[in-house]
Amino acid sequence: MANSQPIHYELADMIIEMMSKGSHRRVSHDKVNTSGHYESFQMDSATFMLDQEIAIVDLTIYDDLKLNGIKLLIKIQKELQVNNPIWEFKEKHLSESRSGLVQLREKDILRQINSTDFYIVNPEKIRRGKPLAVLASIYTYCKNQYEKDKRWRLGSADIKRLVTPRGEVKFIKKADDDITIDIN
Repeated sequence: MANSQPIHYELADMIIEMMSKGSHRRVSHDKVNTSGHYESFQMDSATFMLDQEIAIVDLTIYDDLKLNGIKLLIKIQKELQVNNPIWEFKEKHLSESRSGLVQLREKDILRQINSTDFYIVNPEKIRRGKPLAVLASIYTYCKNQYEKDKRWRLGSADIKRLVTPRGEVKFIKKADDDITIDIN
């Protein structure tokens, strides 16, 4: 017998290896209050999350996609950052990519931002991070930028700014009942 060790020993080793690749994060309760502000209340427990996790929420996203659409969707999944639903389309010179883009827009996986090369990846389809945190992080960032400069428009540098160390969003408590997201 090549391996006389019980299977649960091997599984335990796999769990320990996986735990070393992830991080424990405090569990939070997320909501949008009546005034439209995103709130996150920290709980007393923690949860485990792998940094590279991607959630495919809609199991039908690959249905009816042609090869170009599937290739582009896989590329987006690789490039998507934690708590950042913004993706930049950099391959407009390739007809295969443009064809895939049309398919993903038709399936409501991508939504174009103001006739630019930037798209919001629909977090109801795929995302990295918690559902509300994904949209709330970009909302808070865009709102703050717009309040600083009414002519501000989303650009490539903004996507880089939205990526925080280890992909974690930092929550800052400003008042007793107001928590905002700091993504600088």
